Amino acid sequence: MLPTSTQQPAATRDMLAGSQTLFELARRGKRLTPWFVALPLLFAFFACLLLAYVIMVLLGLGPILNAWGSSKNVSLQALSLLIQTAFQYSFVILGVALWVRLYEGRPFWTLGFQAQGAASKILRGFLAGLAMFALSIGVLWLTGSVRSINNTPDQIGWSALSGVLIVLPAFLIQGPTEEILMRGWLMPTQGARYRPWVGIALSTITFTLLHIPDHLGSYNLLSALVLIVVSLFLAGYALLEGSIWGVCAWHAAWNWAEGNIFGMQVSGMTISGGTLIKLAPSGPDWLTGGVYGPEASVPVLAILLSGLAWICYRLYRRSRTYVQAL
Repeated sequence: MLPTSTQQPAATRDMLAGSQTLFELARRGKRLTPWFVALPLLFAFFACLLLAYVIMVLLGLGPILNAWGSSKNVSLQALSLLIQTAFQYSFVILGVALWVRLYEGRPFWTLGFQAQGAASKILRGFLAGLAMFALSIGVLWLTGSVRSINNTPDQIGWSALSGVLIVLPAFLIQGPTEEILMRGWLMPTQGARYRPWVGIALSTITFTLLHIPDHLGSYNLLSALVLIVVSLFLAGYALLEGSIWGVCAWHAAWNWAEGNIFGMQVSGMTISGGTLIKLAPSGPDWLTGGVYGPEASVPVLAILLSGLAWICYRLYRRSRTYVQAL
């Protein structure tokens, strides 16, 4: 069994000095969920997606949403995706909220949803997500690794704008739900109960495993490495801000840009609702990500590593200031 001491190794303790807000919020409850309960519970939370889908079918929504999803009308496609996402992920959020309140004995906002500075953190995170993915695409474009296509003009460009905008709220639900689970709940509870590195490691491992696509043929070592790096980046980002507002917005913006602004695969999946630009890979898989999408490419890995390095530098600078002030 892992130790329950809150003492951590010197390297981790020094790096995170002054960045303990999320762990402190987790300790506000009556109890902290142990790892051997948290991990099965995490998968139970995601199983709520299946439960919600069954309920949608029983309510007779399935045929309607499927018909909209297969329509050539991008607005109907997007609306289908939005309704399904909102309905299914609301069950996950409700499950987490009930557990945090009834078992851990703390309010939902202690997952990292403090009111102070929320708007600025959301805006900063959203713009950072857009900028980092756009920068990745810029590198791919300059190396000739992507090409623009227009094989379905009714679903690409300004004619698809309505669908692209309708899809955005879906990503503002899906991405933040994952952040609630990983950086809002799992990482802080395990980091507070054991050691910070335990929370970071467990959230990174589970985040990576949960993003293995249905078609395993598109999943490779590079995509796994990118998932590990982005999870570490988001963990550091959340710890740096002491909340998850920023990472929620970053996650949503990144996925939206990838799937509906540049029209590329998102973790091996094609996103409906149209796209402003449609790009297709035209180079080796290690450079383009192949069928998995840019998230399995070296340029995206380099951008995320740069972001992670910047976050680590900021955490280190804060820790130095914090220690000197003691």
